[in-house]
Amino acid sequence: MKKISTLLIIIATLFTLSCEKENFSNPEFSSSELFVYNWLTAGIVPVNEELKIDPMISPVQGTDISWYLNGTLVEEATNQPSFTYQRPEKREDDVLKLVVKRGEITREYTMTLSLRVDFFLPKEYQHKVVGFIASDATDKDIDWANLTHLIVSSAVVDASGAVEAPSLGKINLSNLIETAKKEGVYVLLSVSDNIDPVTGRGPWGNANFIQAIETKEDELIANIVAELENNKYYGVNIDCNLTNPMITEEQALKVKAFVAKLHEALPDKDGGGKMLLSMNAFPVWNDNVIQSWATISEVDWFNLVAYGFDDIVSHHHARYDATFTSGANKWLGYGVPKEKLVLGIPAYGVRYDWPTDGTAVGWSNASLYTSHVSYKNIVNAHSGAEVSTKNHGDYSSGYIDEASGIFFDSLISAEEKANAVITNQWGGVAVYSVEQDTHDEKSLTKKLYQVLNNQ
Repeated sequence: MKKISTLLIIIATLFTLSCEKENFSNPEFSSSELFVYNWLTAGIVPVNEELKIDPMISPVQGTDISWYLNGTLVEEATNQPSFTYQRPEKREDDVLKLVVKRGEITREYTMTLSLRVDFFLPKEYQHKVVGFIASDATDKDIDWANLTHLIVSSAVVDASGAVEAPSLGKINLSNLIETAKKEGVYVLLSVSDNIDPVTGRGPWGNANFIQAIETKEDELIANIVAELENNKYYGVNIDCNLTNPMITEEQALKVKAFVAKLHEALPDKDGGGKMLLSMNAFPVWNDNVIQSWATISEVDWFNLVAYGFDDIVSHHHARYDATFTSGANKWLGYGVPKEKLVLGIPAYGVRYDWPTDGTAVGWSNASLYTSHVSYKNIVNAHSGAEVSTKNHGDYSSGYIDEASGIFFDSLISAEEKANAVITNQWGGVAVYSVEQDTHDEKSLTKKLYQVLNNQ
């Protein structure tokens, strides 16, 4: 025991002597020295949660510290070595800047603070820009920055009430909806009869949808709701393409009742509230038989299909006067509130190539001499086509003088239609379809979004 005590005394003595010899002091910095460590250039923060930015500033004493949020000095944080950021409910990024000064040294550091999307936060807009996407699309065909809503076209209804999921080719639906969530764009599923993916119009006399409504309504509603829930859509678009001689006013009323019943069965969407419900309406010669649809109060908006009117003479299939404004006025007269009216604009044109051998052209054979060309193919093949305009007397359109004429909406005619939406305080526009558009400065969707939302 004596040996152990002696050993402890020796160690303590040595420790004391060691401390006496070691001269501990704070590090000294010259006026030309200033260090900042542990600075990150980006942060992702959920809404209403806090992130403490706590870099190591050395030396703190004698250093002026300033914090700027989006260019504005945060005075209460002046000379504080850390900053507490609370994420507001918005989609745009914030930029935080740290400025440190010591003597003649000034250093600046910036950090981008982004929203972490744990729930759906829709982007703000003045007018809707709805994009339809069909079967030949890829991920690159979706210009998220210039859309407020995306409608996937389409789930096809069978007479039995079954609903066949849309075929999107190279697009993964789950990834698409997750991307839309981050971009603040609503994604809806369009439910329809068989339709042409290029024009968005159905074949003459196709009536599976109405047959399912009349005989298998409950099964049809259950299948639609299941498709929406299983794939996490934010709503549904009803495309009951019955604008042909087969439809009757009685059938139209059955469609109206079906839509109301479907709305009642719709689950809540992410973020609360019922899933969205839109519906296609048609400005055609016999649309008086479906005018009862205009007063379906459960519909959030109506997509007016103001295109696809090929003819037996050469003219634009989406005329400003005959289908766009006059069609809008008809449906307003039927009872659609102006803010619920979304006007359709095609991203494709019609090419007429009439026979030169004397063959008579009528409704029975006109399709043999007409074809549909995507907007992107038109502008890629013809220099300046995107700003072409031809006055046809009572309307204008994009025009290529080839064969018997190619008619389409150019940037000029699209802007004219967008201005009509603004002037008349209508709800917005719907582009069919986005994969047929370009994704550069020639883009119809981009032009429409810029005009309608003051960008």
